[in-house]
Amino acid sequence: MRHVYQESERGCGQACVAMIAELDFDTACDLVGHRRATRTRDLVTALRAVGVECADKLERVKKDTEWPNTCILKIWWLNKNGVRKNHSHWMVYHDGLLHDPGSQWGPVSYECFSTSKPEGNATPYSNGRITSYLRIDREISST
Repeated sequence: MRHVYQESERGCGQACVAMIAELDFDTACDLVGHRRATRTRDLVTALRAVGVECADKLERVKKDTEWPNTCILKIWWLNKNGVRKNHSHWMVYHDGLLHDPGSQWGPVSYECFSTSKPEGNATPYSNGRITSYLRIDREISST
């Protein structure tokens, strides 16, 4: 999967559409219809417009959830007290890796979200909680 960087502050959903549908960021923005923060229905509509089969709605993540090989994850950021902040973020999960459109460094391991990291070894994702995912039912190229 080719990594796509979000070219606007609130363009994570559009960048996820671009990665899944194998498009560039601007084309994905055109499909979504805007460059603002996205909702699940924005992603579903854009993906289906280019023939990508996906679920109608998000599925909640539980402790024993096994994610599909490819999905779009919804992450809520937490403050230092563990309280959810007022904004979320979209990332693509594919072949065991997280593709964060907010990062220019490419995919990272899911282990970055581990809450059991020793103090001082925090990652940029330590304050994020994956709450739900959008199932993608199309095989995506890994290259």
